[in-house]
This record gives sequence, C-alpha cells and structure tokens, in this order.
Amino acid sequence: MSKDSAIRTENLSLGYDGKTVVSDLSLSISKGKFSVLIGPNGCGKSTLLRSFIRGQRRLSGRILIEERAIDTFPANALARRLSMLAQVLPVPEGVTVRQLIAYGRSPYNGIWGRLRSSDGEVIQAVMKRLDIAALADVNVDSLSGGQRQRAWIAMVLAQETPIVLLDEPTTFLDISHQVELLEIARGLVAGGRTVVAVLHDINMALRYADEVIVLDNGRLVASGPPVQIAERSLFSDVFNIDVRIVEDPAVGTPMIVLEQKI
Repeated sequence: MSKDSAIRTENLSLGYDGKTVVSDLSLSISKGKFSVLIGPNGCGKSTLLRSFIRGQRRLSGRILIEERAIDTFPANALARRLSMLAQVLPVPEGVTVRQLIAYGRSPYNGIWGRLRSSDGEVIQAVMKRLDIAALADVNVDSLSGGQRQRAWIAMVLAQETPIVLLDEPTTFLDISHQVELLEIARGLVAGGRTVVAVLHDINMALRYADEVIVLDNGRLVASGPPVQIAERSLFSDVFNIDVRIVEDPAVGTPMIVLEQKI
C-alpha cells in the first residue's frame, strides 16, 4: 500500500468486443504529479484512462483511487475525486458555454441541482482563466474546434477535483494554446492536484511531465521521470523510430530528434 499513489492498478485487464486491450497491468500513478501516458495508437492509453472513471469494462484486476477500491465509490463521490476530458466530445445543440461549464458543478449540487453563488464564481473564474469569458452566452455548437475544446476543458476545471484526467487535451488547439493548456496542467500540480494526460507529442510529454508512462500492446513498458524514459532503444522498440536524445535548450529536459534517413 502506498499513500503516495493517486491511482493504482493491480493486474488490471480491460477490453471490449471480445478483445483484450489492456492486459495484466499493475501501475502506480503518483499523487501530486503530472503523469503523461504515451505509446503507439491502439496501445490502450485512452481505454486505461476511461477505466479510472468506470467508463470502461474491467475484465479482471483492481483499480484503487487514493487506495480505495473504485467499486466502493458512489457515483457523485467518484465525480468529486476525478474529472475527465474525453478524447471524443459531443457537440451539444442549444447549450451555451456558460451552461456547459456549469455541468462541471453537478457533483456538488443538491437534490434540485440548483447552482449556488459560489458555483457561479467558479464558472466565471475558469472562463477567465481559459480566455473564453466573452463566449459565455454563445452556443457551443457555433464555436470553432479550438474554442469548443477550451470550453470543455473549462468544464473539467470547474469540477474542482483533486485528480484530473486529460485524454489528448491538445487536440484542435494551436501551438500557443497547447502550451497554455500544459502550463495550466503544471499549475494544477503546483496547487496540489494530480494530473494524468494522454499526449501524442513525445517532446511535449518529456518537457512538461513529472512522470512518463509508456504503454505498448496494452502492457506497461516503462514508467519514470523523463530523464529516465528518454532512451534511444525504448523509442526504437515501442515507436519503431530512430532518434537522438538531446537537451531541450529552453528548459534542459530531454528531447528527441528524429534521425534523418537518406
């Protein structure tokens, strides 16, 4: 048992349609850290993330949230511990940005679901933080892809959970907003929260993560700080690419550079 684990799995297997996607995975995700999952497409990253909010069928094994078995949480109690930005998001019709973000406060509302003044303050604060306050009364279905993504991120932040799950959160965002989002993730961690994200950009993972978790074919390949993960052989074995490991000149973290093939 580890008091430092925000999420822990024991011999976890996940699957759907008769296919096992994650197999016999035992993993510990540290509390108060920014952990990033990387790996080839289809290796089980998003499936694993969904299992942490009971959104994915578990074939065997256990999931523990802060050392408590996930099955023992009532739905609202789990929603007050973990929030998640999904990879595929619906486009709600006739719902304003403010209304969408207000859904993030639902785990805290009473039986009638009425928003309190404190909920309004949280909603306003996250809209300002993500620079979408001017869009508060605009329908979500009329936004650009990037604006819509930021509205969904604001909803997740409004949930104010100690554990935040982000499944490919930089999708649809331009580079400046990608950096902004990852800086927000680092800010959440600095404030004591745990952030777990799926990223495809390996260099972004190496720059921003405290821990990098590498999956391949539904199994854990490696887990540790970026300086430990950044090995040429790992990227060759897992991603089938030849790279050089260099130092990021801006921040000093490891960075991969693809070897040029003539």
